[in-house]
Amino acid sequence: MTTTTTSTGITTHAGFTQVNLLPPENKERQAMRRKTRIVAVIGGAVVALLVLFFLVQSHKVSDLESKVSAQNSANAALQAQVTKLQPYEDLRTSMIQRQSLEKTAMSGEVHWSSQLHELSRILPPSVWLTSIAGTTAAASTAVTTTTTTGQNPVVGSMTFQCSSLDTNGLVQWLQALDSVHGWANAWVSSATKSAIGSTNVWQCASSVDLTHNALAAGGAK
Repeated sequence: MTTTTTSTGITTHAGFTQVNLLPPENKERQAMRRKTRIVAVIGGAVVALLVLFFLVQSHKVSDLESKVSAQNSANAALQAQVTKLQPYEDLRTSMIQRQSLEKTAMSGEVHWSSQLHELSRILPPSVWLTSIAGTTAAASTAVTTTTTTGQNPVVGSMTFQCSSLDTNGLVQWLQALDSVHGWANAWVSSATKSAIGSTNVWQCASSVDLTHNALAAGGAK
């Protein structure tokens, strides 16, 4: 079948002829309508995409605001705890300052309690003390500030009156005096044998110098 269309709107088919009596303007209007519908569809799709984007962003913003609100609540709770515990922190700071002040005030002083503790630790079983005396270098007449032991200046001394059941106890006592960190120049100045009732004992006078290390808690060498 052969179809022929002329510029006057006459369409010729094999066997018959069809005449289009509509003016050319109608055809143009139909084409314009089709273009308008296409533009409208594209515009609607763009608007739909924009609405979807807006909804997604709104959800993200809402989620972020929820997280910020939760974090603010947590920060407020932590701040409340800090405020509640602040008095204890102030007390701790005050104690540290007081300890520092006491340490500064005691600087250069012999820790006699530590020296007595060391003395009780090293005393041999067969030796007992009858008297103890301790002096610092400033108040002592027996120790001068120029006396030194190695690199440690002598800061004081301790003297003892002791008794021992035998000479082996005296040796152990002298060795014990020399074993304490911060003690130096251990010496037994005299030892005499005498009877206490029916028992013979050795009575001795001994001494030890205190070096700069005795200003802190002592310990065995």
